[in-house]
Amino acid sequence: MSLGSLFQHFGPKTFGPFLLLAALIAILPVIGALPGVSLTMAGLALFVSVQMLIGCRTLWLPRRILDFSFRRDHLDGAIHRLKPWAKRIEVALRPRWRFLMSAPFVWLEGLLATVLAIGMALGALVPGGIVPPALPMLILALGLITQDGLLIVASFALTMILVAIGGWVIF
Repeated sequence: MSLGSLFQHFGPKTFGPFLLLAALIAILPVIGALPGVSLTMAGLALFVSVQMLIGCRTLWLPRRILDFSFRRDHLDGAIHRLKPWAKRIEVALRPRWRFLMSAPFVWLEGLLATVLAIGMALGALVPGGIVPPALPMLILALGLITQDGLLIVASFALTMILVAIGGWVIF
């Protein structure tokens, strides 16, 4: 199975998993603290979020990455291991406020993701500084994956709180 065929299956929902991956790795204390990892994850988040911002319907990746293939049984094994976690998360996350998944809100979500990705890049220069923007990015990604508009609103709200606190601390 190739990554390209897997992404075709997900269609417009491919933005969320990549943003989730970038935010999760950036937040993890052991992995995200490794030199270069947090800045790389910020770069990945920026790459994905700019595509959302400019209105791409699906995530563009270079052909070389899309042609990467792996054994189907590896994917099945990963799905089997993640299923119990997905069932737990599924209880709290569900499609709500789906109107937020259409224009013009998708553009605003892309703008938010881009601002957070830039914040992650700037935060990566300071130890632990990537966590504040990565947390709302994580919530936004979960909202995109599960089509949960309530989580998207929570991500916007948390971002505004962090900006208010950050502005107060700086000045």
